[in-house]
Amino acid sequence: MSHDSSLSRRRMLQGAGGLAALAAFGPTTFRISPAAAQETVEVTMWGNHPEWKDAMEALVAAFEAANPDVKIDFSAVTSDQYGAKIQTAIAGGQTSDIFGEQEGGIVVNVPKGGDLPYIDLTGKVDVSQLTDTARGQVEVDGKVYGVPLAAYTVGLAINNPVFAEAGVEPPKTWDELKAAAEALKAAGV
Repeated sequence: MSHDSSLSRRRMLQGAGGLAALAAFGPTTFRISPAAAQETVEVTMWGNHPEWKDAMEALVAAFEAANPDVKIDFSAVTSDQYGAKIQTAIAGGQTSDIFGEQEGGIVVNVPKGGDLPYIDLTGKVDVSQLTDTARGQVEVDGKVYGVPLAAYTVGLAINNPVFAEAGVEPPKTWDELKAAAEALKAAGV
């Protein structure tokens, strides 16, 4: 891959976070200026929902139309294979340029530190319209590392007698869930 030195791969990838924003917010204000790059920049993008392939290809096509100097090679594998693929890639430092992190991946990995495959998108992607729960998946210590692609309705079933016997209150937040899990573990549950 070759590119003009005025558009570094890292700078382009920071902007490519706008592709994720397309999914969450519609058209973004981010554009790679055709004058900034003399040649097409090619990036890879992985996802874990092949059933969304058509919708993702439409988003990619819209992004490429707005940014003709960027070509995105999108591929997806099923969720049951994706976890191992992405963790192996992260450990080996060989992720795709843009990837869909699995739910909770950012909030678990960023606090660990080290050489993470995330770019700080703070100020480049507007997450102000997200719910607290959605923003909590991509924002750590005030820094934004991604944009949710979709929202799901999920639930957590509580075995009330087990919680009551251990003297643990059912959780209402992510932090309370972590604390409840630790309390249950300490109680031998």
